[in-house]
Amino acid sequence: MKERFCVFVLAFIAALLLATAGAAVVSAQDEPVAPDAPATPEPPATPEPPQEAPEGEEPPEAPEAPDEPPAITEEEVEEAEEEKPAPVTSLPCDDGEYLCGKGFFWKTEDGEHSLRLGGRFQFTWILDNYDIHRPTRLENNAEFGIPRAYLFLSGKTFKEFNYTLNYRIDNGVFDDWKLTWIPAKHNGKLELGMGKFKPSFSREFLTSSGGISLVGNSIADSAFRLNRDNGINFRGKLMEGKFKADLGFFNGMADASTDNTGFMTCLRLQYDINKPPATQGDLVKSEKPGISFGFAYALENDVYDFDGNNIYDDNTSRWTFDWTLYYQGLNVIGSYFAKTEQNQKTSGPGDPLEKNRNSQGYSLQGSYFVIPSKFEFVVRMSYVEPDTDDTRARKGGSGWKHEARVGFGYFINGHSLKLQGDIGVIREREAHGSLDDGEIRLQLTVNF
Repeated sequence: MKERFCVFVLAFIAALLLATAGAAVVSAQDEPVAPDAPATPEPPATPEPPQEAPEGEEPPEAPEAPDEPPAITEEEVEEAEEEKPAPVTSLPCDDGEYLCGKGFFWKTEDGEHSLRLGGRFQFTWILDNYDIHRPTRLENNAEFGIPRAYLFLSGKTFKEFNYTLNYRIDNGVFDDWKLTWIPAKHNGKLELGMGKFKPSFSREFLTSSGGISLVGNSIADSAFRLNRDNGINFRGKLMEGKFKADLGFFNGMADASTDNTGFMTCLRLQYDINKPPATQGDLVKSEKPGISFGFAYALENDVYDFDGNNIYDDNTSRWTFDWTLYYQGLNVIGSYFAKTEQNQKTSGPGDPLEKNRNSQGYSLQGSYFVIPSKFEFVVRMSYVEPDTDDTRARKGGSGWKHEARVGFGYFINGHSLKLQGDIGVIREREAHGSLDDGEIRLQLTVNF
C-alpha cells in the first residue's frame, strides 16, 4: 500500500511538471514580443550534460568558446566580395529652389553636382528715320523684333567642373557653351575654359545683354569686338582676385569670302578696386567707389587672301583699353579700340597701292539712378574712324560713323524685369556728304 501510494505521488508530480511546461510553451507562442525592446541579458546558464536528440534529428552543435571568434572560410570571403554593392549612379537631390531672375536650382546633397535652369526674353520696338538722301531706303521704318530669346542651362559637376549651355530659341542653335575646369587645390586662382564662348576682349561685349543700360551696345564695340568663337582660355587670379589675366586661343574670325587658316590669340589683363558689379549701371548705389581697368590685345594670323592665289598673307591685330567707375548710383564707362590689318602682298592681282589699314574707335557712356534702384538716365557717344589711307573706305568715301544717344531704364525688379528706351542719331560719312539717321528704341527684358 505504501509503495503504491509513493508511485502515485511520483506520477502525480511528473504529470504536474509536464502540464506546467506545456502551458509555458503555449503562452510563449501566443504572446507577441515588441521588436524594438532590447533583450535583457541573462546570467550565463550552468552547462548541462548533453541530452540525446530525438529520433530523426541531428544533435545540436556545441557552442564555441566565447573568447574564440568563429572561423571564416575562404568560400565565405569570396562570397562577401561578390556581394559588394555596385557603384552608386543615382544621388539623392535636395528640393529645388527658385531665385528671381536667376532661375531654378537643384543640387545633390553632397554639393558636387548642380543644375540651374533659366532664360531671357527681350522684345523690342524700333522706329528708324533714315536720311532722305540714303538710297534704297524708306524714309521711315517701324518694326517689332525679338533680338534674344535664351534658354540657359548651367551648374557644376564632379566638384571641379562648371558648365554652361545657352540655347538661342529665336535662332534654334546653341549660341555658346563652355566647360570650365577649376582645380580645387588652387583655391579658384586658376581656370581652364573650353568650348564656344566670348573671347576676353571687349568689356562692353563681355557684359551680358541682359545687364546693359541701353537697348544695344555702342557702334565702336560692334565694329571692333571679337564675337563668340571655338577655343580655349586660361585664367589666373592674383591679389585676392583683384588682378585677373586671360589668355585664349581660338579659331579666329574669317573674311566674308575666305576661310581663316591661322589661329587667333587673345590676352586680357584687368585690375579691380572694390570689384564693380558685372552689369552696367550702379543699381545697388555703391557706398565705396568701384573702379576697374582693362587692357586686351588680339592677333589673328593669315586672315585674307589678297593675291587670289589661295595663300593667306594678311594678319589683323587689335587692342582695347577700357575702364569703369561705380559710385553712389553713378556709372561711367570708357573704351578705346584700335585695329591694324597688315597686308603682306608682294605680287599678283589686286591694288598694288594696298597698304596696312588702321582704324580706331572709342565710346563714353554715363548713367545715373535718378530714383535709386528704379529709374536710370543714360547718355552715350561713340565713334568709328577708319584709316584715311584705306582704299576700301576711299572707294565709297564711307567708314566714319558717330553715334549719340540718350535713354532711360525703368527697373521693375532689377535687371530681372525692366523696361528701357533710347533715342539717338547715327551720322555716317558718304562720298557726297553725311547722312543722319534717327532711331527710337524700346525694349522689355525678362530674366527668369
